[in-house]
Amino acid sequence: MTQHNNNLSLNQQGKDVALLQSRLITMGHMIATSEILSELFGESTQQAVIQFQQAEGLPVTGRVDGATAQAIVTSFELDKTVIMHTPLRVHPPASLVPPAIAPAFFYVLFRAGLPANEDILYRIDTKTLETVWTKATERSARCSSS
Repeated sequence: MTQHNNNLSLNQQGKDVALLQSRLITMGHMIATSEILSELFGESTQQAVIQFQQAEGLPVTGRVDGATAQAIVTSFELDKTVIMHTPLRVHPPASLVPPAIAPAFFYVLFRAGLPANEDILYRIDTKTLETVWTKATERSARCSSS
């Protein structure tokens, strides 16, 4: 979903699909981990697109056309500017604070073209997280050796 490809639909794969998924996830839509890892526009991605189209009053097609792509970009940009963070005055007990994810992990995900959203990473299970890390480091190694 870049300036190169605003037309995405079921069973397509690639970086544009990964960008679409990342934006939909950031806006609160749920997408299957297997689709995220394979950058596949599958059924859960299609459902997220349909939900977005319904919420925005767009024609409900389940496909990302120019109008849907523009609405996603606009909504994504608005979401980024509206989010405000107010620091907590009272620190929660250590047992409630998730362990920090090393910045290197996010860098490897970013270099591999995978979603690097901390909220998403805290919601997935350990096995999936290990799979993501393995796939990301393999991609990163291929990218740096090229």
